[in-house]
Amino acid sequence: MASGIVIVTFDQLVTTNITPFLLISIIIGVVFLIRPLASFIIYVASYMAYYYSIALTITDQQILLSNRVNGITAVGIGFLLSLILWYYNYTNITQKKRIEIQQKQLEQMAYYDPLTDLPNRRLLEKLIKQEYSAMKRYGHQSAIAFLDIDDFKKINDTYGHLVGDEMLRQMADILKNNVRESDTVARLEGEEFIILMPKTSVEEGYVLAERLRKLIMGKNLLLDRIHCELLPVSAYLQCVIIVTKL
Repeated sequence: MASGIVIVTFDQLVTTNITPFLLISIIIGVVFLIRPLASFIIYVASYMAYYYSIALTITDQQILLSNRVNGITAVGIGFLLSLILWYYNYTNITQKKRIEIQQKQLEQMAYYDPLTDLPNRRLLEKLIKQEYSAMKRYGHQSAIAFLDIDDFKKINDTYGHLVGDEMLRQMADILKNNVRESDTVARLEGEEFIILMPKTSVEEGYVLAERLRKLIMGKNLLLDRIHCELLPVSAYLQCVIIVTKL
């Protein structure tokens, strides 16, 4: 904008047109995506600089007035273009973000268990296929741990399904927080969970599974939020984990 003002100011010694200032106003409006408030400030400041600068080389008051009026038109066109393009770009970005959010929500619904927020059977099958392909390609071992809560029906029958659901959620949190970053904890169905352990031998899988079993058996879970009752897991259920080679 400053260069356009300087060129026009000195150009008045040769011709009275303000084409450079008009062009630079349009270019700024089209090329740069400027927020409306910032764009307004830039154009107002530029016009004020233009307003006083051209008076340095124009002595004819009629020409000076005409050029100042034309300057308003130039900055008006530039600001309008800037506003339109910024709004168009902002709308596109907003729509893309909205679409991305919707896609993530659909993916969440398709591949994650709504109760525990763990990967479901569908996503687990995809991950197992990917890991199986990696095993064949690189020759490493991987293991799967099957975790089943015995006598889980007793929890539902004694305390109700809401308490049973809360137990599953807390179990899922325990598992997620106590496996490696490379491992995947998934809910297969009901009270059955699976832990996919890439690059893990059966022996290593047993060690991890046994650690999880002991951790779970020693937990007291807050299951009834209304009565704040602590239920010792070991008193009501058994946690059985079987590890197998993938």
